[in-house]
Amino acid sequence: PCITWGRNARYISSLEVGTAVKVWGRIQSRVYQKKNGDQVEERIAYEVSVSKISLHTEENAPQENATEKTGQIAIYYGAGKGKTSVSLGKGVRALGENLRVVMIQFMDYHNNQEIALLEKLEPDFRIFHFEKDREGTEMTEEIRKEIASEIRNAFNFTKKILDTGECDMLMLDGILECVEENYLSEEEVVEMMEKRPNTMDMILTGASLPESIAQKADHIYQIVTE
Repeated sequence: PCITWGRNARYISSLEVGTAVKVWGRIQSRVYQKKNGDQVEERIAYEVSVSKISLHTEENAPQENATEKTGQIAIYYGAGKGKTSVSLGKGVRALGENLRVVMIQFMDYHNNQEIALLEKLEPDFRIFHFEKDREGTEMTEEIRKEIASEIRNAFNFTKKILDTGECDMLMLDGILECVEENYLSEEEVVEMMEKRPNTMDMILTGASLPESIAQKADHIYQIVTE
């Protein structure tokens, strides 16, 4: 079986049963339990998570029916304010193009009014925040361990989104600060970027930009304070 997400799902729902298509994707497995009478059997299901679809044409025919563009990686970094706001603007614009957006916030971002506004855009624009609001709390070793655990949960969730390809634009707000603060390593962030489906747009933000991460970006914008 094949699983589609976002615009792929919307596209495939418009086709008639029996339409010949080509799909690109990733083979994945999952464990599930099936109840058989009083017994529960553990089974493994194999499926394809689809990242690209096109109508099946002759081998040499133009690929005008392909539904997906090539995604890109953009980075907004620097000491200036507004990196998150710029990212949100990109996300809202993507909504206007009928794309699905997921934003994962890694550091202490707690603009409740802005979050409340974004929640009205669900399910096409979903925002996830893993770190607790600790404004005014003194940083201790115990607090740092809690933050490290929360950031790790956010990062694992990021990798899950990449595995399923369930959005068209993935925004990783504050992830570069996690590298700067040694909650995440450059190497694992680079590895994560390399696993991005080629049809997905990705945005990373933060104050500083390591060279190894910069090399993976298609566009880099520095936000400075005048």
